[in-house]
Amino acid sequence: MRNPYRQVNLHIEELVLHGFAPHEAPYIGAAVEAALAGMLQQQGLPPELAMPAAIEALRAHTIQMAPGQSAAATGTQVAAAVMGGLHGSPKPR
Repeated sequence: MRNPYRQVNLHIEELVLHGFAPHEAPYIGAAVEAALAGMLQQQGLPPELAMPAAIEALRAHTIQMAPGQSAAATGTQVAAAVMGGLHGSPKPR
């Protein structure tokens, strides 16, 4: 069981999303934030990041989107890609 009192501060300086209209960015950003918070609460951080650590850059996995996909669904996919990058899981094929 994870320690419910451990606090994680995650700061994403820049999230680069290509191919989206500028007005979509705040909605996708909010969805990424919400989904990442839930995933971090459920999965935690990998052991190598258990101590205070900084990651200069993280290359997340590529996501596949359906036409007309909602900002919420896109944000959840982006969050999962970031978590995959944090946990060093292999890229989906």
